[in-house]
Amino acid sequence: MENAVLSIELTHPTTLGRVNLPSSKSITNRLLIINALSDKKANILNKSTANDSVVMERNLSGNEEIVDVEDAGTVARFLTAYFSAGDFHKKLLCSNRMKERPMQQLIDALLQLGAEIHCTEKEGYLPAEIKGKQLDGGKISISGNISSQFLSALILIAPTFKKPLELEITGDLVSAPYLYMTLSLLESFGIHTNSEEFIQGESNSIIISPGKYELPEEIAVESDWSSASYWYAAAALSERSEIELKGLFEQSLQGDAILPFLFDTFGIATNYTRDGIIISKVSEPEIEDFEFDFTDHPDLALTMAVVCCGLNIPATLTGLKTLADKESNRIQVIADELGKMGAGVLIIDEDSLEIDPNHFSFHEESIVETHHDHRIALAFAPLALKFGRIKIQNPDVVKKSYPNYWDDIAEVYKTSKVDILE
Repeated sequence: MENAVLSIELTHPTTLGRVNLPSSKSITNRLLIINALSDKKANILNKSTANDSVVMERNLSGNEEIVDVEDAGTVARFLTAYFSAGDFHKKLLCSNRMKERPMQQLIDALLQLGAEIHCTEKEGYLPAEIKGKQLDGGKISISGNISSQFLSALILIAPTFKKPLELEITGDLVSAPYLYMTLSLLESFGIHTNSEEFIQGESNSIIISPGKYELPEEIAVESDWSSASYWYAAAALSERSEIELKGLFEQSLQGDAILPFLFDTFGIATNYTRDGIIISKVSEPEIEDFEFDFTDHPDLALTMAVVCCGLNIPATLTGLKTLADKESNRIQVIADELGKMGAGVLIIDEDSLEIDPNHFSFHEESIVETHHDHRIALAFAPLALKFGRIKIQNPDVVKKSYPNYWDDIAEVYKTSKVDILE
């Protein structure tokens, strides 16, 4: 359905109902790796059904020599490390976009640890051939400002090394909450680390001791806070809203649990319940302009850019450097897709942009191009609540992280009509 267009039309900007959010694929994918490395397997409850997690689980459980990670960055990074550290001979294939995404620092780090990896097309990028074995461990340095997935990939396999891994992180650290999530999971399953010392800034190195993962019989995955952002956006763009989001908790491993704080000044109240949260619109926005550093929360940048345009709030977004190497170049996409609707978007540099929504309006023939990126479709859909309609190309792209999104919109966006236009 790559050439299909999804149309959302509604007669009144009201959002009411209950949403069973997708499970966190970030937690699921880490647990899948940990489970594969553990002697005693756990039953993972509420596992993510997002395509990234499906691809991860399929490739971990299969015996085929050829492995296709498709367009999944987390899967590519985690499996490159996983197959390097075990008794495997694998050929990793990927999508054309994934061939362009960074892998060099992870591959270099694994080679320093004793791995055998041969990039078959372009040095430092997938596809690659891997001959796995037990890795040595020891001290290596790696930059923290490209992808936290590199660091998490190394940390997840570190307990299998012959000696402790001392991972010295140079430069600024991006997407830190995802790294902290990985460290927290290791600690909870019996692996000794110096995570507390590192997180408190007392050391710039992470030390992981060799050991065996000790898993309980069952592990439950919490719902995905990143996916919740699209419902916060919907609430902010509605005249009236009350949405129950199941499976979210205040004490969360996920960095995007910052959403209640972010949207409080946009007039959205968050109330925690036994089963999740209820978000509701209680006032109009209290801010005249929005500024935020997304270094630790890159998946929220698109959502906030769209919300600010929809509410006519000028915005300055910083900490965007990693967005250029996602499923699309999201910095450029923000400029292109919001620009088609009349917003003034100025890309200041690789890390920041300014948005002037003064002329933001709906154009009848305008179609949001998703650029093969799930988060574009997810983030732009709530604009139907501002314009009364929106058209989105290649709607199936949401299967990467939120397969039931369009069904949930049809249920919660009241008086809405959701159609696929061929």
